[in-house]
Amino acid sequence: MRLGPPPPPESEHLKKSDWLRQFDLHLTPQGSVALGTAVPPLPRKHGEHDVDLLLKVMAGRTAFTSTELHRRIGDQLRAAYREIMHVLRYGWQLDYGTTERFHFDIIGVIPWVHGGRPMVAVCDWRETSWKESNPEDFIREFLATADKLPLIEDPEYRDLSEGKIALFNCARSVTVDPLPEETLMKTPLQRGVQFTKRHRDIWFSNRDALDRRTPSIVLTTILWQAYGRFIIGKTFPSIFSVIETMADHIDDSSILQVTTDHQGVTRYFLANPTVPGENLVARWNETGREREAVEFYAWAKDFKTLVRSLSKTEGMFRLQPMLRDALGKDAVDPVFKRITGAVHPNSDRTRLRFSSSAGITTSASAAAVPLSFHTFDGSP
Repeated sequence: MRLGPPPPPESEHLKKSDWLRQFDLHLTPQGSVALGTAVPPLPRKHGEHDVDLLLKVMAGRTAFTSTELHRRIGDQLRAAYREIMHVLRYGWQLDYGTTERFHFDIIGVIPWVHGGRPMVAVCDWRETSWKESNPEDFIREFLATADKLPLIEDPEYRDLSEGKIALFNCARSVTVDPLPEETLMKTPLQRGVQFTKRHRDIWFSNRDALDRRTPSIVLTTILWQAYGRFIIGKTFPSIFSVIETMADHIDDSSILQVTTDHQGVTRYFLANPTVPGENLVARWNETGREREAVEFYAWAKDFKTLVRSLSKTEGMFRLQPMLRDALGKDAVDPVFKRITGAVHPNSDRTRLRFSSSAGITTSASAAAVPLSFHTFDGSP
């Protein structure tokens, strides 16, 4: 099963541009889809799957300006997708939300070297300049870390992980990389990021603050670094204890650094592991955006409380309402329905019967009397 839509049709349209045709183009998925950490959109707000695409134009930095690249690609897309196209600061959005419930965010870049490291530069039409970025290394290094599994003492999980075929499948003139195929098996790091992002969405949505929710790249980076420092090479009693350990470090000061200067001004810094010197929470330090940092720490406190509570809660009748509140009923109820359906009697199953000579039996002999449906504790 493929996650999301097929390869984007706009790749063929881009080849028709006389200006773009002079360069090799490479269109590849980026963001949470490529990381294997995408979560379902909320049904009532922002209810579309966000598919990030990187359009790499193989040209030198002196071939054209950032503004020209943004304009040229935009003009070509607009010729065919005017009705669904929206301009973004770093690219363009093609919104298929009315028919397919997803949208493409297409970001134009060129090859770049920053700090001695090969990466890309994104066109920023607001600043008429280039912005260094490194999504390809971010994906590659994140997945390499995720592939380093901790030792889980739970024998059922060990048997499952040892028998896996693939934990993830990440993609590596115009060439178009397909979207990664969805797999049932996820690494603990991928699953932890998904769980965290979903709780964040619900938490901020309940406060009518989705526009201020902590960006996914911030949560992904924190959990990635926490996984590398506190999970890899260690032994855990269960897979949930791995998630719990990551949650405990969601606001770890050794990863998300906080300093206060002599004037009492608080500054935040989260290093991008693949772009030297980039601060992923730089906007928290801007005047008027201090609230975003405050809300992150409020959310982090509630998230850690939830995870600790889940580890101490027994019984599905207690777990379901807790998870409903934390993750949303549309994500939780179908799972519990499948669990209860697996143990609930139904007409397709062999009825148990009782015979004075044989006791409980599945035999339909004349001497056997059918037993009524009942729960495991004997109640009807």
